[in-house]
Order: sequence, then C-alpha cells, then structure tokens
Amino acid sequence: MAAFVFSLEKAMLSLAVYYIVAKMINDGCNHGKSVITEKSDEIGERIIKELNVSITYSFIRN
Repeated sequence: MAAFVFSLEKAMLSLAVYYIVAKMINDGCNHGKSVITEKSDEIGERIIKELNVSITYSFIRN
C-alpha cells in the first residue's frame, strides 16, 4: 500500500527499517556470555588483555 502512496523505494526502505528494529528488540544488541569458575580473576584478566573488551564480575554466594 505504501508503494502506491509514496514509492517502491520508500516502501522497501520502511520494510528494512522495520525488520532491523524488530530484530534489535527481540535479540538485543548486547549478547552477554556467562562463565562459572573458581578462576574468575585469571580468566577475566586474559579476556581484557587479549580481546580488549570490558567484563562484569558477578559473585554467587552459597
């Protein structure tokens, strides 16, 4: 319908934007990974140095 009112190009662009926004809402932009280990400090330091990314530590208490 939008292709008749506006143009085919604008209608296709609208579909592309709608698809991208829907994927971002469902999947999110930030995919986190979790690791449960007793060597969190060693693994964390290596991830920061080798991959140049930031990490967040979460501690679970028994």
